[in-house]
Amino acid sequence: MVDFSEYGVNDDMEFCRWLTREIGLAGVPGSSFFHEPINHLVRFHFAKNDETLLEAGRRLLLLKERQRLKSASDSGGTTAKIPFTPLLLIDRG
Repeated sequence: MVDFSEYGVNDDMEFCRWLTREIGLAGVPGSSFFHEPINHLVRFHFAKNDETLLEAGRRLLLLKERQRLKSASDSGGTTAKIPFTPLLLIDRG
């Protein structure tokens, strides 16, 4: 499970929707694994081939870059949009 609270989202369902829409990765909301109200975790499944895993890693790095740009924007810097073509990483092999 991954804690995504540093991205300013406190709803795991919304984060997973955003992650799929904006980054092209599908995650499972962590709240589906707990009885307690835990909404800051997401689970990824990594049973993929190496090429798919490398692409997933590249896309996860986009999260860091977007957070860096947002932080720069929040402190008066300029914002830049990261180009991205949505693609779900589904390994059919």
